[in-house]
Amino acid sequence: MEDLTLWSIHHEDLKELYSRSQAGLRVGKAVSEMLYIQKQQQQIDLLTLTPQDRYLKLIESRPEIFQRTPLKIIASYLGLTAESLSRIRKRIIEK
Repeated sequence: MEDLTLWSIHHEDLKELYSRSQAGLRVGKAVSEMLYIQKQQQQIDLLTLTPQDRYLKLIESRPEIFQRTPLKIIASYLGLTAESLSRIRKRIIEK
C-alpha cells in the first residue's frame, strides 16, 4: 500500500480534552458526526445502489484511490468479489 501518518489518542485523554476545552468538544463532535454520516452513506449505498453504481460513484468521488489501492481491496470495500469488479470494469470499458 503506502506510508501514512496515524494519529491516535487514548479514550481517557480524549474525555479529558473534552472536559477542559469547549473548542476540543466542538471539534470532536464535528469529526464524530462527519464519520458517522460517511459510514451511514456507505451502508445506504450498499443496500440501494447496484454494484456498478457503487463502482461509478467511487470513481467520481475518489478517482485517486484506483492509483493507490489494489483492485481486490477496492472490490471488498464495494462489497464485491474481485471477479465481479473485473466484470463490471470490462462492461464499462466496452460501452
